[in-house]
Formats: sequence, structure tokens, C-alpha cells
Amino acid sequence: MNEKQRLVVEFIKKGRQEIKFDLEEKDNKLTMTGQGQLPWPAIIIGRNGGVTISVRSYDTSKKSAAQWALEADQLLLKQTTRNSKKARRFGPLLENFRFFAFAYLNDWWQYDRHFVEGLSLSSSRDARLYWISEAANYYQVSRRFPKTKDGGERLGKVLDRLDAGLRQAGTLTGQNVDEVVTTLAEKFNVDYENGIEISAASKFLWIRSKAPVVIFDARASACLLRLGATLDGEYAKYRAEWLRCFEQREEIIRASCDDLLELKKFSPDAETEQNLTVTVTSRWFHERVFDKFLWWNGRSQEVPD
Repeated sequence: MNEKQRLVVEFIKKGRQEIKFDLEEKDNKLTMTGQGQLPWPAIIIGRNGGVTISVRSYDTSKKSAAQWALEADQLLLKQTTRNSKKARRFGPLLENFRFFAFAYLNDWWQYDRHFVEGLSLSSSRDARLYWISEAANYYQVSRRFPKTKDGGERLGKVLDRLDAGLRQAGTLTGQNVDEVVTTLAEKFNVDYENGIEISAASKFLWIRSKAPVVIFDARASACLLRLGATLDGEYAKYRAEWLRCFEQREEIIRASCDDLLELKKFSPDAETEQNLTVTVTSRWFHERVFDKFLWWNGRSQEVPD
């Protein structure tokens, strides 16, 4: 812990003797967690004293991140209450996995397969820049990467960070994927000053590697809470709970995907039976069908009066 980090820690601890704090140092960063009215979200303090809090929506134009950190337990309580209120506005849980299997097959044919092919290392840089921009628009993360930070190439820094992260990691596995996703999100923050953008990092990494990456999504999080998951704002916890809920439904998802083999004639081009079989029987495809289920059931049913 350097002097700047020590001052931030003292600032956060001051006047909060009732909170038991734990500190963990890794890669020049200090992570604070604590137990208050609720378990505190992680507070990450960089080597220069910069603070990031894993609670959605705090406004740094009103208070500094360090000042918000003093209220982390209240912020978490408000967020938890807000999520529970949203849960009461959800409609009945839809579990027709044939519907979700068909929905994702359509998405795969129209969008994701083009992103996967376009971002492969075999494509030219110009093509890859085009497809990463298309993917960012489709997955609604473009605004997280201001054009003013790009330099000469739109999303060029994103593409370079993505490639570098995968080169350094080598093969993605269940043991290293959490760290790879989180590290990439932190690199995005260095380049774009956009906060720790876990959602975008997980989406771009999925396009490049598919499983074992699990896409982080706010609406999926809302549905996971409906299913009894416990989430703490960290990607590792999100992925663990996501997999636990997926495995409970994996058999019915697999059976529903098998029925898609009858849809070859509805494909947008000359889809071969062998290629379709490989696609719909793959673990990564089953996981994206589960994503569809979560996304559908994570939306609020509230409508204006």
C-alpha cells in the first residue's frame, strides 16, 4: 500500500468504526471490502489514489468517488431495494426454451456469426475494425467508448486491448476467464476513462472466444436475482451464479436445441445440415439460449398509465 492509497483508506474508514474492513493488494491495486448493514461492494483503489466502486450509478459530478465510498453501504441498500421493487413488476417467468432456442438461432444467423467471423484474426484490420464497431452498436456499448479517446481509428484501442489480453492469457479456461474479463475491463478504463466496463469486456471476449466467457448483462442480472442468485457486483460471482442456474436447466435447453435441426430450410443462406448440427449442439450455443431466457425474463413489465 503506497501513501496515496493509505490516505484514501483512512478517509473511507474515518468515523466508521462499526464497519469491519478487509484489504487485499494485487497488481498495485488495493481492494477494500467491508461488512455494514449489507456486505459492502468492492472499493478498488489504484496506485495513484483513484477510486472505483462496484455499485451502479453514483454521480461523480456531485461527489468524488472517494466521498461516495463513505456511503457505499447506503448505496448498496438503495440498489438492492430498487432491484426488489423492479422484481415485483416482472411478469410470470417464461420457460419455453424452444422459443428461446429459436430466438437465439435467429440472432446467430443474423448477427453473432458475422461478428465472430469478422473479428477473427484471419480478417484484415479494416474488416475487424468495421465488425467490432458493428458489434458494439448491436450490443449497445458504443457509448461507453467516446470517439474523442479513439485517435485515428474508431474502437482501435478496444481491438488492440482485446487482442493483447487474449495473447497474454493464451487459452481461456474456467480458471482464468474471470481475471481476463476483469483485466480487460480495467484496460478499457485506462484508455477511455469509462469506469470498469465488465459488460463490454465480456461481450467482446465472447465474440472472440465464446465459452467459457459468460456475458455480463444488467437485465440478465435482474433475472438471476429472480432465480435466487446472490450477486455482489463482481464478475466472478456473477459468472458462478449464472453457471449454477444454467446447469439447473441445461438438459431442457439441450433438448430444445436438438429440435432446431428441423429448421435448416429456414436459414438465410445455404446452411448445411452438418454445420447446423455442430452449431446447435455446442455448449456455447446452449449458453446463449440461456442468455436469451435471462434477458427476456429480466425485463420489467411496467407500462405507462
